[in-house]
Amino acid sequence: MGDRDWGLRARAVLSERWMEVAMVLVVVALVGGWVTYTAHVEPGTTTEERVVDSWSRTAGFDHGATITDGNPVFEEGERLPNRTVYFTRVAPVLDGNYTLGYAASDDGRLNATVTLELVVRGVSNDFETEGEPLWQTATPIERRSVADLRPGETMRVPFSIDVPAARNRTDDITSELGVGGGADMFVRATVVATPQSDGRTRTQTFEQNLTIAPEESTYRVTGGGVSRERYEVTESVTVERSYGPIRSIGGPVVLVGSLVALLALGLGQRRGEFDLTDQERRWLAYRTDRAEFDEWIHTVSLPSEAYDLPRARAESLSELVDFAIDVDSGVVEPPEAGVFYVINDGYLYTYTAPLPPDWNEAEVEPSPTTLTDRGEDEQTAVSGDGNTNR
Repeated sequence: MGDRDWGLRARAVLSERWMEVAMVLVVVALVGGWVTYTAHVEPGTTTEERVVDSWSRTAGFDHGATITDGNPVFEEGERLPNRTVYFTRVAPVLDGNYTLGYAASDDGRLNATVTLELVVRGVSNDFETEGEPLWQTATPIERRSVADLRPGETMRVPFSIDVPAARNRTDDITSELGVGGGADMFVRATVVATPQSDGRTRTQTFEQNLTIAPEESTYRVTGGGVSRERYEVTESVTVERSYGPIRSIGGPVVLVGSLVALLALGLGQRRGEFDLTDQERRWLAYRTDRAEFDEWIHTVSLPSEAYDLPRARAESLSELVDFAIDVDSGVVEPPEAGVFYVINDGYLYTYTAPLPPDWNEAEVEPSPTTLTDRGEDEQTAVSGDGNTNR
């Protein structure tokens, strides 16, 4: 179907259903107006969480043990710092510090309390309950607080653990309870930190452990390395809602476009610009039938003797195709003739396609067959039921 046919069909739709099209355009204009209003006139508000302050902390253990008994390797009084393994007999006391550092995006202050405890916990070594805690004790070691800690400053909390004594205490508890299993031992640091900035306070609590694992003649120390954490202070703020280009630009475009189309529709309907002429209607009806019955139509050149047969004329292509189906025949269209034929029972049944709406005889010369069929004054009419009328 050519562009000309689409244009005619669009005019036919606008002519017959202009009211429905107008209603659709009104709805589209209302939608475009609402989108434009919400995007530019009254966008409304929304609540957002904004970062108004931030601070960070660093924390961790440092530790060591001092040689208390002379030996061939270490001198008495020598300090062994931050080792993984210490010797129980010659360096029985583990000591060190828990250090808390503070940094902030402004000149805020930090209030903090650090509590150190020695935690001993018995655990099951049975197959089904292995690792489950059986008992636990927490012995306070040190507790310190600091107020108005400035960014870049640190606080230190010391600790000292007599590892053999702690192990003996663990063995005594196990013996008194009458349970077997193993035991975990660690120094637990509990920090309660409250930064103060611009009158805002946000308390954070966190823990960190330094594990001590006594063995036959040594004890291992693991964990407690420096950890870093950043915290953000947020608050809810009400801001004007913003929209992307689809709404901020698309809304006005839809609104203006639909209003222009609605105005053009009204003017066109009032002036009758969408009304089709009789020739245009006949042409559209023919094109519709031609597309619908294409499978029944065959392009074949008829012999000249066929044109000498008595003729019957069909009023439409659909009637000619219906007749061909009724008589079990085919519809023939000679190349570029614009005329359709059915040969049956000694008659030549014909339908002549209407001239296109923009036919210009000065530019296009129809074929002799077409002129003959179009200029015939006396023809026989055929209806869809196969009857002929002279």
